[in-house]
Amino acid sequence: LLGFERFDLIKTLLANRARIWGCVSIKRAVDESTRDSVEKALMEDESGEGGKALNELRSRSGAEDWKGERMKSAKDTLRKERGNGFDSLSEAAGGESKMSKALDSVKVGSGGGEDGDESPSDAKRSAHELDFDSLTFREGSHTMTNKKCELPDQSWRAMKPGYEEVHVPAVRSVAPPDEKLVPIADLPEWTHDAFKGMTMLNRVQSKMADVALRSSENVLLCAPTGAGKTNVAMLSILNILAQYRKERADDMMNEDESGKASKHEGTLDLSAFKIIYVAPMKALVQEVVKNFSKRLGPYGIQVRELSGDSSLTRQQISETQMIVTTPEKWDIVTRQGEGRAYTQLVRL
Repeated sequence: LLGFERFDLIKTLLANRARIWGCVSIKRAVDESTRDSVEKALMEDESGEGGKALNELRSRSGAEDWKGERMKSAKDTLRKERGNGFDSLSEAAGGESKMSKALDSVKVGSGGGEDGDESPSDAKRSAHELDFDSLTFREGSHTMTNKKCELPDQSWRAMKPGYEEVHVPAVRSVAPPDEKLVPIADLPEWTHDAFKGMTMLNRVQSKMADVALRSSENVLLCAPTGAGKTNVAMLSILNILAQYRKERADDMMNEDESGKASKHEGTLDLSAFKIIYVAPMKALVQEVVKNFSKRLGPYGIQVRELSGDSSLTRQQISETQMIVTTPEKWDIVTRQGEGRAYTQLVRL
């Protein structure tokens, strides 16, 4: 911004540095004493630019007050016309702005009084009636209807130059005394490998554990980010795996593991089901594939990505038990005749 190619801008900033500093400092002043000190510094500026800037600010403020008085007087004039029974809207001629005519007919003296020289009939012909009530915002300058806002305990404020900081502590939810969290040890022993490193399900997962793991009901779970929805999905996946475990699966887990890649090898009928995980965006697909591949690896479950960036052959689809895809890609696959062969195997 301040390179050699912007030399003209640098000259302008240097020539008006007192003006810029004064305007910014007055705008950021949080009280009258700070404002007075800034105005004093501008008046004492040796270059004289500070005094000029201060005079311009004061004159501009005076002009805004003068404009407000003219608008108020014009509004009173139009209200008087309406009270006298004049229909000024129906007598508009030539497309002229009647409001500007009304403003020209108003004279504001030094004392703020009103002295109109035109007769009521002249004002009727020249004034333009505006419905100020229809032009105002319904909620005024505030979007919150509450007149008083009480902050929670331990909140505190910090006054900064030009703004105010309000710090509100995060809300901490308190669990009811009769609510119990489900330990991982209470889940079936064969499911523990999917929850390595965890000792307890959280509140959301504990409430959903029985429905997701031990029933075939449809589930709609709405929870914020980080609430543990992925582990609830894992419980639903384990529910499907439980339906396709072989009869002697528990005995096979306790047999000698020599020559086995995992103690769960051979305990599941991997060719009898497919699981579809629909991620909302492509960016999340690879993350989900990496997470579930690690957690479902001991069960021999193959997790692969199916999106616009990658496609699977028939052989790969037949070897895959869990497919992570996007809504658009899954819509295309289900409409094609080739996808019907394995969509019939989808159980979740």
